[in-house]
Amino acid sequence: MATTPRLSAHAANSGIPLGVRCCLALYSLAWRLTLPALKRNKRLAEGWPARILAEGPLPQADVWIQAASGGEAYLAWELLRHLPDQLPQGAQPPRVLVTTFTSQGLGVLEQARAELVGKVELLPAYFPFDLPGLMRRALASVRPKAV
Repeated sequence: MATTPRLSAHAANSGIPLGVRCCLALYSLAWRLTLPALKRNKRLAEGWPARILAEGPLPQADVWIQAASGGEAYLAWELLRHLPDQLPQGAQPPRVLVTTFTSQGLGVLEQARAELVGKVELLPAYFPFDLPGLMRRALASVRPKAV
């Protein structure tokens, strides 16, 4: 007999309407059923442990930016070049987690990290899959002040 994913105590007791809780449970189930097929995808297999948080939690950061691909990673890099100019003089470099879906985006962010040393503490990573439990854990570990 198949079982459906259980809702967390938080979801069950947070005043979330039953219909929304059911939709979230179905969404979570769909993700769990899809993950084995996604793991066989060559593009997603790279960075798989990071995408499911098997390598541990994401680092804590002041800001979390999602740059879906290489092009958006370049845009994030450009924003981060100008971020120190907007901070009070003498402020500590901000810790900025920038996540991406693609290996190309991750490569761009690694280049950006090298350029921004001492100005921004750039923390590049793969974006975790949008499985509700993974995202809850990711947000709890990063604890960003801005997303």
